[in-house]
Amino acid sequence: MRTLRRLIFGKGDTLLIAYIGFGKSLIFYAYSVLIGKITIQIIPLNKLGDKQLDNIKKIDSSCPVLVNTKIRS
Repeated sequence: MRTLRRLIFGKGDTLLIAYIGFGKSLIFYAYSVLIGKITIQIIPLNKLGDKQLDNIKKIDSSCPVLVNTKIRS
């Protein structure tokens, strides 16, 4: 995947425009795992954020944190 290669090898700014279901989140996961750096992902929908958190938890040695505006009672 060209986008992931550009990120890993620092080939300059990268913009990915892709359709729903393309696997954009996989790029964030793979980058963090391969490089060993922290990835910050801004997700505008709480429901999608919950799903992303569940997916990241499945990756060994990951330590995901979800910060949102939900009020817990």
